Amino acid sequence: MKTGVVLLAVLALAGCGSGEQSKKSSAVTTANKAQPAVADAVAAVLQSTGAPVASVNFLLDAKPLVGAPAKLRLDIAAAEAMALLIVVEAEGLSLEPDSARGTLVLTGGGTVTSRELNFTAQRAGLVEILVRLRKAEDGSIDTVYAIPVLVGSAASGETAAGG
Repeated sequence: MKTGVVLLAVLALAGCGSGEQSKKSSAVTTANKAQPAVADAVAAVLQSTGAPVASVNFLLDAKPLVGAPAKLRLDIAAAEAMALLIVVEAEGLSLEPDSARGTLVLTGGGTVTSRELNFTAQRAGLVEILVRLRKAEDGSIDTVYAIPVLVGSAASGETAAGG
């Protein structure tokens, strides 16, 4: 009799755990559907605390080389419609001012709005690009993302395709 009670208790606990996992899986799936990613784009790394105002993904058109112009596409999405102030900063890169600062209007519903960042690398190695987002209406929320970029040396013979 005691074995049966213990067995029922173990089965009940096992059932609770799988139900919670299902709920977590559903929440993750719902969140992913709310903010669809553009094919091949990679998620930027959230650096700030608190709930982000928007999500940021990115895509490089080719491997950047020292002294050569390069492009980075930023894909930004949010659940609610809003205007965002965007500021992009990076040591070791010369950023085109018009692409590094401005206002971006998001339509909400997870719809992606893209912005192109034009830059020229000044040194080889790992460079961190910081993307700062702030709600334009009140400026109350500041969200910061980091994007690591590996810059090749033009003198080493690396090609723009990979190397």
